Amino acid sequence: YNKTLVAENDTTSTRNSDFPVWDDYKSSVDDLQYFLIGLYTFVSLLGFMGNLLILMALMKKRNQKTTVNFLIGNLAFSDILVVLFCSPFTLTSILLDQWMFGKVMCHVMPFLQCVSVLVSTLILISIAIVRYHMIKHPISNNLTANHGYFLIATVWTLGFAICSPLPVFHSLVELQETFGSALLSSRYLCVESWPSDSYRIAFTISLLLVQYILPLICLTVSHTSVCRSMKPEENSDAHEMRVKRSVKRIKKRSRSVFYRLTVLILVFAVSWMPLHLFHVVTDFNDNLISNRHFKLVYCICHLLGMMSCCLNPILYGFLNNGIKADL
Repeated sequence: YNKTLVAENDTTSTRNSDFPVWDDYKSSVDDLQYFLIGLYTFVSLLGFMGNLLILMALMKKRNQKTTVNFLIGNLAFSDILVVLFCSPFTLTSILLDQWMFGKVMCHVMPFLQCVSVLVSTLILISIAIVRYHMIKHPISNNLTANHGYFLIATVWTLGFAICSPLPVFHSLVELQETFGSALLSSRYLCVESWPSDSYRIAFTISLLLVQYILPLICLTVSHTSVCRSMKPEENSDAHEMRVKRSVKRIKKRSRSVFYRLTVLILVFAVSWMPLHLFHVVTDFNDNLISNRHFKLVYCICHLLGMMSCCLNPILYGFLNNGIKADL
């Protein structure tokens, strides 16, 4: 999210002695700015075009109103939002060392960034649950398009609800007042302004739980259940054995889909975990990352997170035979 210098700030007061020395902070990526611009542009274009291709392929399948297709389409849409909301605004703020987009956008943009990332995670959880249901009950599968609509509405509602504090607890901070330098006049940063550190830490931990701990628990439970359900039972009559063979063939075909889902979740977790660790570390102890390396570390963590938006279309498109045929 759009959270750089604020991570070292005690938000109960903008005149905090823990603010990094400005000259040391702002020069941390000066030698890499053109490299960062090129890398962010490449990652953003790759993520945007890849997810756009997925949406176009699903449009050709709009008559096949399956729950999985609805979820994959919303995953691609949310990843496009991640690219549009996170890359340009974050990179601009890092390179220019100021917020250029006004007071209203300072309240709106962090909220949209949070929602887009959180929705992607919640959709991945939903896909995992649906896949588990399809493997667990391959013959009596009663999931309909209405279930897809319900899941999508639930995901977006939860995303908006969980991220709702961000528009309230963001504000513009004038750099001249913060650092007492006339050279920084008329320059602002968009920072989080929680009533106390405990509120900020609680929100950070909540996002960590929702975006990582909960998905990993769901995946572990669902994978364990699926593996157990695939074990053949003994002492069955001939008719039951024929049915079991049919179910076994269906489950075998479904395994590859479930394994791809596992890889996708792991890619997401590995990609976004560094950024979450960055926020947790800086919330609890802002001295662990030096002023000179602060922005560089943040950019590395943020770019790793953005890579998930590039890998999702590959995992769902090129590894999904149904969608790949329409690409």
